[in-house]
Amino acid sequence: LSDIFHTANTHIHGRFAHVLTDWDRWAPFFTDFADSMYETSGAYDTCVGFIDGKFWDTCRPVRNQDQAYSGHKRGHGVKTQSVVFPNGMIGHFYGTTNGNRHDGFMLRCSRLRNAIRTFNRVNGTWWCVYGDPAYPFCAEIQAGFRGRLTPGQQIFNTKMSADRIAVEWGFGRIVQLWRYVANRTAMKIYEAPIGMYIDNAALLTNLHTILYGGGPFYTHFDCHANFESTAVYLN
Repeated sequence: LSDIFHTANTHIHGRFAHVLTDWDRWAPFFTDFADSMYETSGAYDTCVGFIDGKFWDTCRPVRNQDQAYSGHKRGHGVKTQSVVFPNGMIGHFYGTTNGNRHDGFMLRCSRLRNAIRTFNRVNGTWWCVYGDPAYPFCAEIQAGFRGRLTPGQQIFNTKMSADRIAVEWGFGRIVQLWRYVANRTAMKIYEAPIGMYIDNAALLTNLHTILYGGGPFYTHFDCHANFESTAVYLN
């Protein structure tokens, strides 16, 4: 059973993992995404998704424990970065990296900014994603206002923070559907390809969303974005 599990995961990852970082394949849906988010928050009319990082708990590794230890989470693990669209699909998934790394480090390594910038220059519309203050404020990555805020800026931050919870819904769906990746005792660095398991969980979560819908995303964003067309996901 262990060999079957590992062989199946290796096949899925080797065949389809590239779709997790292919930003361009979502281009037909960007207008629908931006419209849904603007109708909900009234903030950005070119924002298509939300970006955030997640810490995945693992067993304490047998070596290089300092690289896996997160002082913020007070535990050992690995981190991933995800962009979630308002229809519930995970549009970009990068990882895994050491648990002690900052979200900004994952953003640089993922080259997501370059992918968005290149796509925007070719297509002429400056799409962006929204993240928390851990991410740099730039044309491709928008964030809330900082410092001393005016009442209008405070209202803006409150609205976008309420919408940004969608990223946590995305991670929550992965854990709900594939509990193995949330089992700290099973996730053993150096003993199992845990990065491959997490990638496959994100990939299969997108397939579940295509088949059964986006769950809480429907009621919050009212974005269906034509799931039949989204079947091009694995092409």
